[in-house]
Amino acid sequence: MKHSKAFIITAGCLIITGVAAYLKATPDGNIPRDLRDAPISSEALEQLGDTARIKTGNLPTPIATDTNSGLLIPADILARAAALNNGKEPASLEKTLTLLYEAGDIVQDDVSIREGKGQLNKLNPRLLEFFTANYKPGAIVIIGAKDALGMLFRTGQMKLTADGRPSRWSHCFVFGDLKTVPEEEWGKPDKSPYIYESDLHMSFKDHRIHLNNGIQENWIGKWSTNKIEYAAIIDLGLTEEQKGIVFRTALESIAAHIRYSLRDNLGVLLAMIEGRQDKPNPFHGSHTAMFCSAFVRYCYEKAARDFFGPEISMFNTTPEDIARMGIKTGKIIYYQP
Repeated sequence: MKHSKAFIITAGCLIITGVAAYLKATPDGNIPRDLRDAPISSEALEQLGDTARIKTGNLPTPIATDTNSGLLIPADILARAAALNNGKEPASLEKTLTLLYEAGDIVQDDVSIREGKGQLNKLNPRLLEFFTANYKPGAIVIIGAKDALGMLFRTGQMKLTADGRPSRWSHCFVFGDLKTVPEEEWGKPDKSPYIYESDLHMSFKDHRIHLNNGIQENWIGKWSTNKIEYAAIIDLGLTEEQKGIVFRTALESIAAHIRYSLRDNLGVLLAMIEGRQDKPNPFHGSHTAMFCSAFVRYCYEKAARDFFGPEISMFNTTPEDIARMGIKTGKIIYYQP
């Protein structure tokens, strides 16, 4: 009963987010503008990125539409931002969040991983060492975060696990090149793995809100913090040519500004509930938006190394599916805390 209740709560959160995005799409199926199918809800504003959270006492429930960005934002937040902006609605979502941050309505937990403010955001040297020691260009990495957003996605996959409990896995990506990390990020001259991923991330820098939505390249340190409970690497032994195709596909996706797709997550949830992951994702419109595991599979499919057949549609692929593939092939290496 406990797990069923948790699944229902997770399903409700994702359904509300997905339906809102779906309703914002035009009748011909175009992706909504700006953040496209990533509307901002009360929960998202609280949890997004872990570097900021709305104070619990200020969390509102009514939802309104920001006329400038077209996004769904809690009505009380819009009203508060307008009051801070001489009675006028701020000209952008970034301006809205910046006003709230400067007024103290948003709490900054950390500025960077290196500063390590906030226990969950502190760099975990052993995890970073695991990623570095087992780095293989183009290999798949799966992780399980224990923060609220990570647990939401892990709980949403419990229909796929053998014991009906939440999945260990919440996110996945592929290894990119080894690069020298900027000193302000790590403070060391050594080269470290970079990754290609699809993610929706919000951070603070120079007292401004920065939204990074879609396919992107990041230092592995982003996912080498104390909030990561599980981690594993799946090396399927790509050829040099296949590695090059995976890299090129990722870089082309970045250049094409492909976004992270929350709407597709709703479709995956429905597919898991109804046991029809082999069918097309009903909420997927085009390749202009992908969530993390669909992006990983897309890269491999382009390299002629698709690790699933018709039993799982590409845009119904989950991190749990990829983990089970790694187990089945015997190509998975686990992080041991």
